[in-house]
This record gives sequence, C-alpha cells and structure tokens, in this order.
Amino acid sequence: MKLNVAKSGAMRIGDRWQSVLPNLRVGEDEVVWVKEMTYLGVVIVAGRTFSIDCHLAKRKYYGSLNAILGRVADMSATSVLLHLTFTNCSPALLYGLEASNLTKAQLKSLTCAYNASFFKLFGTFDAEVIKNCQFYSGYLPLNLAIDLKVLKFLHSMKAIPMSPTAALLGFEGGGELRVLEQKYGVNDLMSPMAIKMKIRAFFAALCTE
Repeated sequence: MKLNVAKSGAMRIGDRWQSVLPNLRVGEDEVVWVKEMTYLGVVIVAGRTFSIDCHLAKRKYYGSLNAILGRVADMSATSVLLHLTFTNCSPALLYGLEASNLTKAQLKSLTCAYNASFFKLFGTFDAEVIKNCQFYSGYLPLNLAIDLKVLKFLHSMKAIPMSPTAALLGFEGGGELRVLEQKYGVNDLMSPMAIKMKIRAFFAALCTE
C-alpha cells in the first residue's frame, strides 16, 4: 500500500518534542514534522505530554447552538430547547474527551461553552444558579458528564479481559478508573444507567451543600 505523504505528517510527544529533526523518508517521499494533526476528528497537538486542541470542537458546538437558538423567538420552552441543544450540540463538544487529559484552562473554557445554553435560556451567569438549573433540568455539569463518559470508556476497555485494550488499561488507566469508581461508589458490574444515577446522586449532594 502506497503512503499518501500529502495527507500524512509526523509528530513528537515527549520530553524532546521540540528537537529539530530531518523529515522522515518513505522511499523517495518525505513526511514532514507537524505541530498538530487531526485523527478521528480529534486535533492532537505536539508537546511534552499528550494533549488536544479544543477550539475545533468549540467552534462546531457554537455553530450548531446558534443555529438552534438563533431561530427561536420564544425562549420559554426551556425543556424542549435544552433537549435540542444537548442532543444536537453537546456531542460535538464532548467528542473524544473521555480519552483526553484536559488542562484546568481547557476544562474552564469547555465549561463556559457547555453552559452557554443555560446562560441564554435562564438569563444568568451565576455559577450557583446555573448548577441548580442543570440539576433540576436533569443534566449533569460538564465535569461530571466527562467523568461519566470516562467511566463508560474505561469499563468498555475492561470488558474483554484478554484484549489489547484491557492490557493497555492495566498499564495506563487502571489508577484513573479506581479513583473514579471510589469517588462515585460504582463498579464495572453496574449498568450504565445505574452508574449515571450514582453520579446524579453525587451531584444532588453537591447542590445541597
């Protein structure tokens, strides 16, 4: 199979990621070094540690959100509008986050985008009010929604004991999985719905503090 070098790139992630190196060669062709690349819809960036660029996801999210809310004159049907936004917009924002390590700055930026529909529909930027609006509307805040996705992702990796993904989980993700399971009191024998209810109960406790 011939490699299409025009659509290929090489990237370094690690301590020497900024080292200057000659381009890789495949036969007579060269594969250039790049600072970022898109793989399965996720923009991966070169750096000391594995990280992603969230700007593309945010742009897609805001585009679909504005397409919905920009055409609605009456904002009183909040439950319907929230359902539309979370069904059609949020997947673009949350895509791939279960396999990513977000920085605090990235999480803060994504949280602002995630809360945009609540800002618009409930007319407030107060974090405490937004938290209660999310709880009583039946939605999780972004950090808990990501934890739910991570638990589902890691449990799916663990589901086939002899698979390469299960081995990878044992090397790299086992600690993260144990921390999340202890935090919410869940395990891989529970159904996804049961795990979601546990996380929602955790959210309820936060709202009553």
